[in-house]
Amino acid sequence: MNDESLATSRTALKILLYSFPTSGHINPTLPLTTELVKRGHEVIYFATQSYAGQIRNAGADFRAIPDIIGIESKKLPFDLQAAKAKDIIPLFANGIANSINAIPELLACARQEAADMVLYDPMCMWGQQIVRLLALPSIAFYTTFPAMGQSPLAQQMALKDSDLLSMVSPVIRILGATIRVNLKDRIPVRPIFPREMLTNAAELNIAPIPRRFVPDGQAFDKRYLFIGPSVARQNEADDFPLERLRNEHTLYISLGTMLNKKPHFFRACLQAFAETEWQVVMSIGKTDPATLGPIPENFIVRPSVPQLKVLQNADLFITHGGMNSTMEGLWHGVPLIAIPSQPEQELVADRIAALGLGVRLNHNDVTPNILRNAVQTIMDQPAYRQRIAAIQAEMHAARGPLQAADAIEQYVDSRKGILAQAGGRGSSVAGNR
Repeated sequence: MNDESLATSRTALKILLYSFPTSGHINPTLPLTTELVKRGHEVIYFATQSYAGQIRNAGADFRAIPDIIGIESKKLPFDLQAAKAKDIIPLFANGIANSINAIPELLACARQEAADMVLYDPMCMWGQQIVRLLALPSIAFYTTFPAMGQSPLAQQMALKDSDLLSMVSPVIRILGATIRVNLKDRIPVRPIFPREMLTNAAELNIAPIPRRFVPDGQAFDKRYLFIGPSVARQNEADDFPLERLRNEHTLYISLGTMLNKKPHFFRACLQAFAETEWQVVMSIGKTDPATLGPIPENFIVRPSVPQLKVLQNADLFITHGGMNSTMEGLWHGVPLIAIPSQPEQELVADRIAALGLGVRLNHNDVTPNILRNAVQTIMDQPAYRQRIAAIQAEMHAARGPLQAADAIEQYVDSRKGILAQAGGRGSSVAGNR
């Protein structure tokens, strides 16, 4: 039987999808969701209400989870823009405690779906719990570097001794929630701690990243599939003036969707590129435009822009080094200037520099002159664009969501056969509900 006839004969799956409810985690899952639905599978996507529209547009059936187990920066007890590990890790620990308390409700919803498998983001703590409790075939979908053992990301997540005190209260909350759910609801949950979010490997682990972009990529075994970026088409209507970018040298500047309240940085960009040959698009996020002063004529400044459409027309991208933005920039063949401010972003920026795909700057040292010099460095050296073109070709050849969907179907088929031979749940997998 050839691949085409196998795809035609394969029974449709009902898939539960649990992602961490932030744009950087949800966006890479959407092209895969669309591909799975296109193949006749049913995707039940659990997320916070704010993502309902995007998820439904991708073709999935949306199910709302409690907002308390998501992260909304406006509700945080500290300034996320200046947060350090001792702030972030307890935040995740508190999120774990909240998610454990929500397990009875989420587990009941999951059981009602009578699904065939689970696809989950390892940072989605409630997804990890439900995977274990349902004992369904499950696949992890990473949206950052996978971590194992002493990998760079695992080491980044390790707390210093001085940070341990900040973990005491959150750990007590995790243990308290675990005991309560075990005793009151009689559900055998177990505590999951922050480091485990990215180090618990599934039988199959999919990452929308090129293997060679991962610092220790060759150390990951056959359980890890690196599919290259999962980039959606941006077709929704908007009023962004794309015509101003065509036939111009376009510089795109964005610090992502979370840590972007940085008026000093954006003022430095205005000073660096005002009245130059660059048509500049600057997405300022939560920064108050009134704090920036007059906007030069060669700038388009907005709280948010259609990033994929802008990148299609961009010649250079100044970014915070978030994994999602970095992959989207490379997918569109755009050299990068990375200015990280968080540990994961620092790893991404280091890889950008190590692979010769752009320049890494220290966010504490950014000045107009340093920005101009970084731009000039890339523009003066054709080797940057040559290396970008090579990795872009690799990414497109990897088939991203198509390769992931193939792997998911093959994995469920193999699990069905194994379980059937063992006399286990094989008869209930792959559509025989």
